[in-house]
Amino acid sequence: MRHPSAAGVAVIVQSRQERDTIVHGHVRVNETHTTIVGAERDMMKTILIIDDDRDIVHGLKAVLESKGYRVLTAHDGAAGLSVAEAEHPDLVIVDMMMPKKSGFLVLEGVKSKDAEKPKVIMMTANEGSRHRAYAEMLGADDYLRKPFAMDKFLASVQTLCPVGEKVSSSDGSSL
Repeated sequence: MRHPSAAGVAVIVQSRQERDTIVHGHVRVNETHTTIVGAERDMMKTILIIDDDRDIVHGLKAVLESKGYRVLTAHDGAAGLSVAEAEHPDLVIVDMMMPKKSGFLVLEGVKSKDAEKPKVIMMTANEGSRHRAYAEMLGADDYLRKPFAMDKFLASVQTLCPVGEKVSSSDGSSL
């Protein structure tokens, strides 16, 4: 189903139910999968969450989308690096311990391969201070120990990737 947004941008909604509404140029859909295309998507800050715990990914994604972010996800380090290379997110939130590639390898990869060097939040249940020091040495911008309070998480995200700040286009100019 296609809907025009308030800004005149086409929005595609793939819905199992007809309970969708358009609010300020964004689509709010209950219990559905939503895809936003066009200029509307390009104006949103993009966050990539990489964690093998699907419950954590689902919860963080829902909270971040409700705050106005475009959220991408991956469930292992190798897939996360592929998504980061293809999508160039503004912020990467990565778990330290994952299958296929650890959070450290993901951190090293996104900081060395992406010319735009996204901000990175490393999260872990590990309490070792050596791990934190190593993550910071590799370029982590913040380090959160699980479980963390949602307000602390959101404060970190907002500091590193503020909503409402101008987003650069692919040619480097501000939109």
